[in-house]
Amino acid sequence: MKLGFLKAFADKRKMKYGTVTIAFCAVVIALVIVLNSVVSVLAESFEWYVDMTKEQAYTVSDRLAELAIETSKDAKIDIIFCCSSYEAQSIDEDPTGGMLTYVHSTAKQLEKRMSNIRVLYMDPRKDHDFFKANGWVGSATKSNVIIARQNENGGYGTNYRIHGVDYFFSMDENKQVYGYDAEYVFATDLISLCQDTKPYIYVCQGHGEATNTTEFFTLFVDSGFDLVPIILSNNVFLCEKGCDAQFDPATDVEENRRTYECPVCKESYSMDHVLANLVQRPNIPEDARAVIINTPTMDYEDHEISLLRKYLDGQGTVMCFSNPQKLENGKTLTNLYGFLEEWGGITMNSGTINDPATSFVNQPNSFKGVVTSNALTQAYLPQFAFGSDIRPQLNNSAYITIDNRYIPTNDGGYNTGDGERGTLPLIVTGNTATVKGVRGVYNVVTVTYSETFKNNNNDQSNTTNDAYTSYLITCASPDLISDSYVGSDSYPNDDIIYSLIRQTTSAQVPAYIDTKPFANYSLDISEAEAQGTLIALALIPTAIVLGAMAVILIRRKRR
Repeated sequence: MKLGFLKAFADKRKMKYGTVTIAFCAVVIALVIVLNSVVSVLAESFEWYVDMTKEQAYTVSDRLAELAIETSKDAKIDIIFCCSSYEAQSIDEDPTGGMLTYVHSTAKQLEKRMSNIRVLYMDPRKDHDFFKANGWVGSATKSNVIIARQNENGGYGTNYRIHGVDYFFSMDENKQVYGYDAEYVFATDLISLCQDTKPYIYVCQGHGEATNTTEFFTLFVDSGFDLVPIILSNNVFLCEKGCDAQFDPATDVEENRRTYECPVCKESYSMDHVLANLVQRPNIPEDARAVIINTPTMDYEDHEISLLRKYLDGQGTVMCFSNPQKLENGKTLTNLYGFLEEWGGITMNSGTINDPATSFVNQPNSFKGVVTSNALTQAYLPQFAFGSDIRPQLNNSAYITIDNRYIPTNDGGYNTGDGERGTLPLIVTGNTATVKGVRGVYNVVTVTYSETFKNNNNDQSNTTNDAYTSYLITCASPDLISDSYVGSDSYPNDDIIYSLIRQTTSAQVPAYIDTKPFANYSLDISEAEAQGTLIALALIPTAIVLGAMAVILIRRKRR
C-alpha cells in the first residue's frame, strides 16, 4: 500500500515539473560555479584583466615594450622576486600589503611580450644557496625585487639592480602612495644593464663644487649615462689613452707626489711627464650630453666661460645650480653669472625666500615650489606635477629674474629682435612668499632653449631634419638636488630632475614614460554609477532566472 502511495505521488504533474525545474536550476548553478573556477584560474595564469583605472596604471604601455625591445634584445634579463610565486601573485599573501603584487603584474606583462625576459621566484629561506652564490644574502628580503642581466656563464656578476618595493612607487611626505613608477624603473634598469657603451655627462670640478649630491648623480646613472669629471681650465693634462682624463695637476698637485693617476682609466703617469705636457683644453668633448655646474664657490676663468659658450652655441645642455648667498668671504661669481645673463637673460639675485604658508616647523627658509602650468613648460616637467598638491621641496633659496626680452610671447615668438632664444620659469614660489619683506612670486628654476640649424646658416626655411636645441637650466636653490630631498620618497624632486634629464639630454627613456598618479585604488566611477552597477548585477541574473521559471509555469498550465 505504501508503494502505491509513493507511485501515485511521483506521477503527479506538479511533482514532475517541479523536479525538472529544481534539477535545471541545480545544473545551471553548478555550471556557473565550475565556469567561474576555470575562468579564475585562466585569468590568474594569463593575466586576463581589464584595466579600468583612468591612467591605465595596471597596463604596460606600448612605448615601454618598444623601448625594452630596442635596448635589451641581445641580452637575457631576469626579474627576480625574493618570495614564492604565490606571495608575489596573491594580494592576500603579499608581504607588502599589495604593492609587490602590483609590481609583479607589470613584470609578468613584460615577460609575456618579450622572449628574453623571464620572471623568477627565489625564496630567501628555501633558495639560500642561490642568494649566497650571487652575494645577495643581505638583500634577500621578501619586499625586494632584483633585475639582473645574465652573463655568458649564466651568472650575473655585477650586472644587477636591487630595489625595495617602495622604489616602484611615489609617496608624499606622509608616506602615502600617490603614483606608480614601475615603468620608469624597469626602463632605466634595462638601459643601464644592457648598454655596452654609455653616453657621458661631464661634471665640472676645480671651483669648490658641492659633494653632497650623490642621489642626484644617481639619477643620471639610472638614465643610462656615465659620469665623468671635467676641468675647463687652461692647464690640463689630457690622458694619452684617449679617455680624455679631466684633471688639472696645476691646482691639485700634492706635496712629494711622484705620480698622477687618470681618474677615468686609472693609468698612472709620472708627475714630471704630466707637468711637461699641460695643454689648453680646446673644447668640451663632443660626446657630452650635458655639463653640470654644481654649486661652485669660486668663479670661472674667461677661458672656461668661452668653452661653455662654445658648447651651448653648438648642441649641448648645461645645468647650473648656484646660490649667491652661499659664497663665503665676500666671493663673487662675476664671470659665471655674467655668462648666465648674456646667454639666457638670467640674473641670480641675493635674498632668501621665505614662505611661512608652506615651510616646515623650525625651518622658516623651507618652502614648497609651484610648477608653472603654461603650455610651454609642460614639455619639461612630469604631467602629474601640474595642479598637484605633490610639490617639490626647496630650502635656503635665492631667486632668479628673467630679462623680458627673453620671455616667449603667447604665440611662441619672442620680444627680442633675433628670436633665437627663450627663457621660461619652471618652478616658482607661491604668492605668499617674501624676500626681504617684499611679497611676490619668485622664480627658482628656469630653462633657456635655443634652436639652431646645422650647415644651413640658420636658415629657418630649411625643411630637413638638421635642427637641434641647446638648453641652459638654472636653479637658485641647490637644495633642490640635495640628498635630503632627492633621496627621499616623500618629495617629487627626483621626478622633476628625471623629467629635465629626459627632455634636455636625449636620454633614451622617453618623456611619456612617467609616474602614473592615482588618488586611490578604486575604480574611476562615481558612487551613483557604482550603486547602479551593483543593482544591475544583482537584478539581471535574478530576472533571467525568474523569467525562465515563469515560462515553465505558463507552459505547464496550458497543457
